[in-house]
Amino acid sequence: MAAREANTGNPAAFFTHPASQPPSILAFLGGWIKKAPFFKRHTYPHFRWIWGGLWIGFCLLEGIGPALAASEAMPPVVQWIPEDALLVLEVPNPREVLDIVLAPEILQQIQQLPAWKNFAAAPNYRELQQGVQFLEKSLQIDWVAGVKKFLGGGLTISVHPKEALLLAVDCEDPEMLQQLHELLRGFASIEAAKQKQANRVKSTEYRGQTCWSFGPQEAHCLIGRRLLLTNKPDLLKQVLDRRADAKLGRLADSPYYQTARRATAEPCSARLYAHLKALPGVPQLQKVLQTSSEPLPALLFTGVVESLRRSTWLALSLRIEGNQAVLQAAMDGKPSEESLAKFAIASDPGQGALPPVETPRVLASVSFYRDLHGFYAAKDKLFPERTGGLIFFENMMGIFFTGRDLTEEVFGQLGPEVRLVVAAQDYDPAIGTPQIQLPAFAVIFRMKEPDKFFEIVEEAWQKALGLVNFTRGQQALPGLIMDKGIHGQTKYTVAYFSAKDEKDRKALDVRFNFRPTLARTGPYAIISSTEQLACDLIDALQKELKQSPTGQTLPLSGVHSVAVVRSSQIASLLRTNREALVRQNMVEKGNSRSAAENEIDMLITILGVVENLKLQIASKSDGAQATLEAKVQLP
Repeated sequence: MAAREANTGNPAAFFTHPASQPPSILAFLGGWIKKAPFFKRHTYPHFRWIWGGLWIGFCLLEGIGPALAASEAMPPVVQWIPEDALLVLEVPNPREVLDIVLAPEILQQIQQLPAWKNFAAAPNYRELQQGVQFLEKSLQIDWVAGVKKFLGGGLTISVHPKEALLLAVDCEDPEMLQQLHELLRGFASIEAAKQKQANRVKSTEYRGQTCWSFGPQEAHCLIGRRLLLTNKPDLLKQVLDRRADAKLGRLADSPYYQTARRATAEPCSARLYAHLKALPGVPQLQKVLQTSSEPLPALLFTGVVESLRRSTWLALSLRIEGNQAVLQAAMDGKPSEESLAKFAIASDPGQGALPPVETPRVLASVSFYRDLHGFYAAKDKLFPERTGGLIFFENMMGIFFTGRDLTEEVFGQLGPEVRLVVAAQDYDPAIGTPQIQLPAFAVIFRMKEPDKFFEIVEEAWQKALGLVNFTRGQQALPGLIMDKGIHGQTKYTVAYFSAKDEKDRKALDVRFNFRPTLARTGPYAIISSTEQLACDLIDALQKELKQSPTGQTLPLSGVHSVAVVRSSQIASLLRTNREALVRQNMVEKGNSRSAAENEIDMLITILGVVENLKLQIASKSDGAQATLEAKVQLP
């Protein structure tokens, strides 16, 4: 064993003596790995040692056979982590994730992705492939089994002030971890000899543990089956101090961490803790938390941004059950009564957004609870400087609603429940199919006095269509033809473009994606881009009202935003428009045709894997909570 210097109290003396160890036959791999394209892509120096170390570890673990040593019972890593941690990712049972990610079917699909094919065509890929084959043949284990055994006991990553990072891995087999360390030490020694760096491989004793360094900005320690790896030796010292002395400040004892931990779902596959108050200097975070100067984005995202801004901590938890993944977020920030959030949070706990509407061919269905009347009444205070978008909106609304007071006579007639629907189209063969197929979209408002207000809405609707026709007429373009239709017992107003003079009915102009329609069913006003979607919504809303015991749609208590997305249906629509999307990508981004096809195909593949998404955001007495459910379609 290499000579070591005992040092139990001076961290500055860490790693002052080189360790002696015969060079490993696997050392030649290190030079290639450090020059690999994927390694160079990570421009942040303090992350490179993590990615490189993990990659080397994964490769070397292919040669580690199963060990029989019993695993040492280890306390959670958070009991050793200093309480100043900014971000902490805990994966208590990585096998739940690895069994999915490293499944043969998934790996086969990854190899079909354009990005993987580009990587496989790189000059260094053949070297990597040969190295892996050599290891598998010599060490008699495949890399998938090695990765699972290395990470299977648990994984924790924490970020600390001054760009300090800690990686803690609990290997399923302590003997395997020791073998891995000896292999890496041999590799580091031969690299040091090549570069004539005698002091590159060093070790020292601290708190009864042997601490090692195989290069600059790297320090690690093996304790039983646990590997502690950091880019700052002083952080490793702090971790070992807290392992030896429970009186020192630990993350596990932090009231913020404990509250955040209780707010996350259990059991979970992974959890993330963020101390938001300690992250004020992160530019990306500050940009997200800025209040938008435009009314529409401010109204859509209000509540969430305000809660984040006022939160001390954020907690995320991931739970995997079969092909269902549930990501839950919680924070302790409560919006102030003077913020925009008051227009998204119901004063009555029993109120909230209505359930999203389900229709045939739906791509996305979104539902909000937003007090439009209160929001518009406070616009002068919220947006003292009129933006261009707000001025244009006010001018047009004044024309459409014949000078009526927008605050009281228009928005005052609308309830706080707003729903949006996007759906694929099923084109009428008697009309034809557009060359570029766009989805239909619609917005649904609840009217407080539908018998009185809907006529006003219809008048405004006809004025808007008249303005469209006037503008198109000035450009010598075909206009919309107004008509009335009936679906069941519901009458509606529709406008359409005539297709009588169109010769190629299989490649119609893009305007044939639109048949603007206005309809009313019960207390709801439907404004749709197509007649077909309007009729589907009439059916869905009537069914919804009939099924309610009170005759009114029951809200989701406390929920102010909910969205359902059918990703697989979106992938199908993109596949239909693939050629048009490729051409658009080439024009807008300047990509070659091959690069554009790769980009579009990758997007389609990813969307095809995620079958359904559901996001729900609620306001609670102790903060805010968001839940994202994803149904994954595995091969």
